[in-house]
Amino acid sequence: MPAFDGAARVLVVDYAERWDTADLLTLLRDSRLPGRLPVRVLLLARPAGTWWQSLAGRMRRDLQLVPSSRELGPLEQEEGITRGGLFDAARDRFAELRQVPSPDAVLPPPAVERHEAYQLVLAVHMAAVLARACGQAPPADPVEVSAFLLARERDHWEAMHARRDNPVATSPDAMAQIVYTATVTGWLDYDVGTAAIERAAVASREHSGSCSKSTRCVTRPQSCRTDLSGWHRRTRARLACWSRCIPTGWGRTSSPCPPRA
Repeated sequence: MPAFDGAARVLVVDYAERWDTADLLTLLRDSRLPGRLPVRVLLLARPAGTWWQSLAGRMRRDLQLVPSSRELGPLEQEEGITRGGLFDAARDRFAELRQVPSPDAVLPPPAVERHEAYQLVLAVHMAAVLARACGQAPPADPVEVSAFLLARERDHWEAMHARRDNPVATSPDAMAQIVYTATVTGWLDYDVGTAAIERAAVASREHSGSCSKSTRCVTRPQSCRTDLSGWHRRTRARLACWSRCIPTGWGRTSSPCPPRA
């Protein structure tokens, strides 16, 4: 932790439920070193439950800290915030980042305001991404939004694999399995990520049962300038979208979930 400049600090830990309890306790202990100014630690997590109960108990017993928790409701419950407003802001921002004209005429589908799934900001943002991508209103069903975005992602993998100049050696089938594996495991460093891919027997349909050399190319920093942890960070929203679509989209003819998953 950097030296203090005379002001107190707030330390934010995102995805705290994915941290090992011992690592969180070490972080909390280090923030209380003698001579340091007060530090408030904010742990952000999607679920509560047993991980928090265990951590809170250890904080009281081992560190003599008194933790508190607060459940955050849907963002739309805050004054002045609506799902439609979130959609418009995201649509315009995505267009700005991509340096394309904002499709102002593209309005959120009526389902955004009434469908339960759109309580998640992620779901609203996915619809906005679709609107920016094709310049038309997204489907009413959030599952169809997931299917559309995942189909575009798959098309991107196939285009990278088939291009003549500097093609990506990893097949689209193997790429889908790597993404699914990363969804299940979460953030991993290079060595552990490579072991996870090999243990999952990631390979294409044509060569199932073993981790091919071309698959390793995705995770080899020297040859592809990336690793599984970097890939996971860049595609976190896509992975969340993938995992969200499985329960509600399963069994549909348009289900975007890969067969081997």
